[in-house]
Amino acid sequence: MNFLFFLSQHRTDAMTTFFRFITHFGEETIVILFLCFLFWCKNKNFAYRLSLGYFFSGLCVQGLKVLFQIPRPWLLDPEFHAVPQAIPKATGFSFPSGHTQNVTTLFGFLGFASKKWVERFLCALMICLVGFSRMYLGVHTPKDVLVSFLLSIGIIICVTLFYHPETITPKADLFLSFLFAFFSLLIIAICSVLYLQGSIELRYLADCSKAAGAGLGFSAAYYLERTHIKFTTSTDRIWQQFFKYGIGLFLTFILKEGIKVALGTSLVINGLRYFILIFWVIAIWPWIFMRLFHPSRKNLK
Repeated sequence: MNFLFFLSQHRTDAMTTFFRFITHFGEETIVILFLCFLFWCKNKNFAYRLSLGYFFSGLCVQGLKVLFQIPRPWLLDPEFHAVPQAIPKATGFSFPSGHTQNVTTLFGFLGFASKKWVERFLCALMICLVGFSRMYLGVHTPKDVLVSFLLSIGIIICVTLFYHPETITPKADLFLSFLFAFFSLLIIAICSVLYLQGSIELRYLADCSKAAGAGLGFSAAYYLERTHIKFTTSTDRIWQQFFKYGIGLFLTFILKEGIKVALGTSLVINGLRYFILIFWVIAIWPWIFMRLFHPSRKNLK
């Protein structure tokens, strides 16, 4: 906490505005923008690596949150005051940092994949800035940020070394799909047991329900797309790429917010919403686009 008190004593209006802006790069909206572009338009196999690392690290982070149940800094020490505007989005427990996990997996994969030192530097800089912003704003401790960073980097390295979608067999795809479903259901089981034991309040499980729903959505959509849809990023016309990304992204956010408006934000609905969202991105919209513009293509990878 000493470091957070030090930062709080040196806050300025300009720096607070800057870091409030920077911290947005650790939110899921940025991940969705990049993931949709990579999967639909650029490089499906790389998008799969990113998705695998992102969703698995998300499950790990949310699992650690409910297991350790470490409160936010202002709850650990009532004398400490976080930046008020940052508190509403600081949901759930503090350890480890979800924003750090988001930005590290996204820009970590991008940095690892790049061969240009400038791009690698910018990716590393973004990770550092977002991680620091969480401490500057007072919503995470250095331990929260560091553990999340190391966990995400470790997963990035493992995925990069051992997951090669270009050569993976259908049986391995099925195993990976079941493995992802297992870990997603495990998170649900852990949360259910903790809640039934009275060890955790229901409001702290919201992010876990999202992570588990997204994990199950990825599990189902991954196997379906890999074995049946076999979407390709290439198009016959450049305007089709703009259509694919622009309309697809518009419908993605309509779906994301529309379900919340129509059905609410209960734990079950949140899980279902993220299941549908990821299933839409990886399976449904690619299938629709293939039917619209490539109805005769088969066995595409």
